[in-house]
Amino acid sequence: MTEIRPPKVAFLVTEDWYFLNHRSSLAVSLLDSGSIVTVACNRGVFKEKIRGLGLQYYPIKFWRRSLNPFLELFTFLSIIRFLLKQQPTILHCVSIKPIIYGAIASRLVGLEGVVCAVTGLGGGFAGDTKKSMVIQFLLRNLLKIALGGKRVRVLFENPDDLRFFKTLGIIQEAHAKLILGSGVDTQEFSPIPEVAGKIAVVAATRMLWAKGIGQLVEAARLLKRRGVDCRTLLVGDADTENPDSISRAQLQAWSDEGIVEWMGPKDRCDMPAILQAAHIVVLPSYYREGVPMTLIEAASCGKPIVTTDMPGCREIVEDRVNGYLVSPRDPVELAKALEQLIENAKLRASMGHKGRELVLSRFSKEIVFAHTLAVYQELLSSTSYQFTGLMPPSLGSNKMDKISV
Repeated sequence: MTEIRPPKVAFLVTEDWYFLNHRSSLAVSLLDSGSIVTVACNRGVFKEKIRGLGLQYYPIKFWRRSLNPFLELFTFLSIIRFLLKQQPTILHCVSIKPIIYGAIASRLVGLEGVVCAVTGLGGGFAGDTKKSMVIQFLLRNLLKIALGGKRVRVLFENPDDLRFFKTLGIIQEAHAKLILGSGVDTQEFSPIPEVAGKIAVVAATRMLWAKGIGQLVEAARLLKRRGVDCRTLLVGDADTENPDSISRAQLQAWSDEGIVEWMGPKDRCDMPAILQAAHIVVLPSYYREGVPMTLIEAASCGKPIVTTDMPGCREIVEDRVNGYLVSPRDPVELAKALEQLIENAKLRASMGHKGRELVLSRFSKEIVFAHTLAVYQELLSSTSYQFTGLMPPSLGSNKMDKISV
């Protein structure tokens, strides 16, 4: 009888904080099942926290803003060295640059399986300048090469991105899977009675212009002029590696003006308390999101949401059911939607309840992990590696199987 062995899983991501926010729960579940789990990412301030979870850590330098071919070649060769040293059974690449380099490197070293998680398209496929068009051309062709292997599976968080990749001919349809979000702990992010006091409108995200922070500030000004009594809180830090980042000086200036309150970066452990204390959660993004984790967590906490009718955002909000979908870059419409919720406690409660139901039916970590592990096991079906103890028997009954793409 062939001995069943637990797989070795490696996650390839750009930043340690991103891994902790979006994939650490999955990694710990794999670890608890007996798998050896390694995280390869930039050397950041959270590497010891990663190790503290029992995960192995391997530093790989990513330059997120770089277009320098020599720096990019250095990163690619570093990934090949990592794969040759660690010999993972499954490589799980998260976001575009790790997908391109990780999938191509995996084919060169002959890994059993590669899982590529498209967590939104970000700024890479945005813009119509000559430089943007050249970047988009390169990305399309590199992704076709990276995702063309037989041992590759591509996970999409929303149907818009899946359709986009199919339209461009980047992926083979049989290798594409739709799995909404990265999974939320519905016990940790759970509803509590609404906090008394002034209404708190919370935006918890990276402080990027494309996240609609500028429009939110303008909406807050409009609300103040109308005499609407609320607090608008910005929770998160500038992202200095991103050219779209709002400067800390600008964030502080807005806070000093008294229109919004910039709370600065918060530890991940604070997020349940932050969202539970909010009355309304807002993300007026015009960024190509996957499904924003902060909105999934907000809905899990039973909070009404105001966000934009954009890919990813509209997967977690059903307009006028558990929140409002507004037009991107429109502070007037944004202010109107916020005012309706600020002035109506019953509406907040009703929408919050519907959001919690939506999360329990589609976005819980149990559902998302089960679908992800099914993809892993599909890749390993002809091997002696097997994941055990992590897939609930109701795997095939989830509503994600019925979403049209």
